[in-house]
Amino acid sequence: MGMGDAVRAGRAYVEFFVKDKVTGQLHALSRRAQQAAAQVNRVGLGVSAAGAAIITPILGAAKSFMTAGDALDKMAQRTATSVEFLSQLNYAAKLGGTDIKAMETGIRRLQRSAMDANRGLSTATEAFGQLGVSVTDQNGNLKSTEQLFMETAAALSKVENNTQKAALATMIFGRAGTNLLPMLRDGEQGLRAAMEEAKRLGIVMSAEDAKAAADLTDAWTRFKSVLEMVTIQIGSAVAPVLEWLSNAMANTGHAVIDFIKRHKEAIIAVGLFGTALITAGGIILGLGTVLSIAGTVLAGITAAISAFVGIASAAFGFLMTPVGALVAGLVAAAGSFLYFSGAGGKALDWLKGKFAEIKEFAIESWKGIADALAAGDLALAAKI
Repeated sequence: MGMGDAVRAGRAYVEFFVKDKVTGQLHALSRRAQQAAAQVNRVGLGVSAAGAAIITPILGAAKSFMTAGDALDKMAQRTATSVEFLSQLNYAAKLGGTDIKAMETGIRRLQRSAMDANRGLSTATEAFGQLGVSVTDQNGNLKSTEQLFMETAAALSKVENNTQKAALATMIFGRAGTNLLPMLRDGEQGLRAAMEEAKRLGIVMSAEDAKAAADLTDAWTRFKSVLEMVTIQIGSAVAPVLEWLSNAMANTGHAVIDFIKRHKEAIIAVGLFGTALITAGGIILGLGTVLSIAGTVLAGITAAISAFVGIASAAFGFLMTPVGALVAGLVAAAGSFLYFSGAGGKALDWLKGKFAEIKEFAIESWKGIADALAAGDLALAAKI
């Protein structure tokens, strides 16, 4: 094996080792790393989704607890009743097709009617008198709201005349009185049964829970208020800087306006200069396109020359063999025949004519491209 063969064999071995061994192993490691990263990402997304699935309903429950508990706590304070009583009444109201807000309105009107009756106002006194309900206890004090509500509801349930029942309910409970009547369709026992069922189902909120919900709501309100104040303070801190910046920009803008008014010609010149730059840039881009095309053509010519050199080298090697020498002799003999017979000259003249046509076409094409670029018509240059 000669030196050249040894070099080629060594280069082939190195290429084989780099491509098939090193590069292959690197690609394999890259694929494994990407697969591992995808698996880790899937696990991370799964864990995050599981956490979200757990925390979302918990946060929702906390929100519901805050809303319901705080509402009952505040309502109990407004109506001077207990949270437990309102929770039971809320359930009975839902069964009767109304809600606790309507009952709150009715309770507050009941309290005012009781006060009017205690003061001797005829309308309130007559309404409670027809029901046989006393608004005061044996000591002459107004009864508790819960006791008075239940006694009045029980008395209304016993009124047989529906018109009278509705009128008395309205006189004592106001417009919310008619919302109470469906709750009394089964009489006093039906109302008490519904309230007891709420306790048995465990849907009655205790005063402690309502207080905790109210405290949590208040804490959340304080937290949001602090965040709002933090935002306000940040705005207050940057306000002087923003004010100075706004004034500076306003003053600068005024100066710029004055400058433009006094130097209109300069502004026009700058605009024209910018337009010229844009035009020059377009021409340069066109030249770049032409150079790119020329580079592609030169690359093709280079490849053709390389191929020709390779073919010529192979042909020369072939001519050095006995068979090649024989073929060369035959070609020389044929060439001599063509030359002396005049056929070869005619063929050469024909080829010279064709190459002249190609030359003229190329010159015209390059001239057309140059003219199109000079006129700024890039589309026409590319088409040519």
